[in-house]
Amino acid sequence: HKECLQLGNGASELIDLVIRACTTVGTWRPGPFAVQYEEYKRSAEAAGFTRTEAGDRSATLLCMVNPSNPTGDYMPVDEIKEYLSTQCEAGTMVIVDESMHPWVGPAWREDSLVSQREWV
Repeated sequence: HKECLQLGNGASELIDLVIRACTTVGTWRPGPFAVQYEEYKRSAEAAGFTRTEAGDRSATLLCMVNPSNPTGDYMPVDEIKEYLSTQCEAGTMVIVDESMHPWVGPAWREDSLVSQREWV
């Protein structure tokens, strides 16, 4: 599926490109963990977003890193689905970064949104 590929020079550039592709610039929030990889903050602010509180459902962009880097906070896939279903307004752009997921354990794919294509 070539139309689904986005190539870049590493994670930082890809994060920046995805955030810049947002059609509505407004507020962004981390979630559900307040501490996470700072590249999302840098890219969102460079694209014109302003940060709001982690619990602000009206944010136009949600950046979620699971497990969180650098803290290791983790949310199982069923909890992620519930969180996204209840804590995001319709039309919110959601980025879920699961790049640290292999450290969850040998069954990490089964507990990943990648395994939830019918839900996504």
